[in-house]
Amino acid sequence: MIEFPAMVVKYPGTMERFQDGVYDWRNVANEDELQAAIADGFHIGTDVAKAAHTAEMERKAEKSPEPIPPDNAPPTRAELETKAKELGIAFDGRTSDKKLTAQIADKLKA
Repeated sequence: MIEFPAMVVKYPGTMERFQDGVYDWRNVANEDELQAAIADGFHIGTDVAKAAHTAEMERKAEKSPEPIPPDNAPPTRAELETKAKELGIAFDGRTSDKKLTAQIADKLKA
């Protein structure tokens, strides 16, 4: 049971530096204010606030897919070599990406 008034904290914050980080805090006078603060991301105790933040960051990291390169990114060397082989274009390690790109473009135009 919580005695009112009570202080609740949110991590990370911008207001107050406590023992292990910077937190936002507010005082609550009753159960309704406490529930409203909890809905806004506040917690009872710095350790609970920090643990909740850490858990949220871990959940987000698990849900994040691998970044997809933009469609307008230049082709990689491996992609150029694969396409050149498909088109029967001769090349070796001395062939620059620029020259290989031009040869592929010329072959596709033909």
